[in-house]
Amino acid sequence: MKGDQKWPGGFETGRKSISTIRQDEELLYLVAIAFETAPNPLLLTNANGTVLLVNQAFCEVTGFSKEEIVGKNPRLLSSGRHHPHFYQRMWDKLTKEGEFQGEIWNRRKTGELFLEYISIRAVRGENGDIQYYTAAFSDITEQKKHQEKNQVLCVS
Repeated sequence: MKGDQKWPGGFETGRKSISTIRQDEELLYLVAIAFETAPNPLLLTNANGTVLLVNQAFCEVTGFSKEEIVGKNPRLLSSGRHHPHFYQRMWDKLTKEGEFQGEIWNRRKTGELFLEYISIRAVRGENGDIQYYTAAFSDITEQKKHQEKNQVLCVS
């Protein structure tokens, strides 16, 4: 059979050898470790915006558990501080250019607002259609407060 791999003893595994499968599994394991232990909050959604994965840092910053956010839309975090035109421009940029970076006010599970610097990227499939969105962000609330405080001191 074309494409089949044979192991000593004549064991056939189809298109991939057992060692290739194990290498693939090891790579997936390493990617999962990197995702889960990344210091910045990470989020993966499908093309419709349904959350598929978040990491531990996401849970720590937002206060939502994985069970509370997976299967939902990230709008759950919306602070209400941005005009709908802001989001329209963000989505236009994502669809046309494939990425958006900027500051967004969001809301933790407790209701507390926080400012994040976010980078969102569209992931396209082989046919060019958007299949996923990835997002990484940093909570810059305290940094922004210090920056504004320093600006006030400089003006005084």
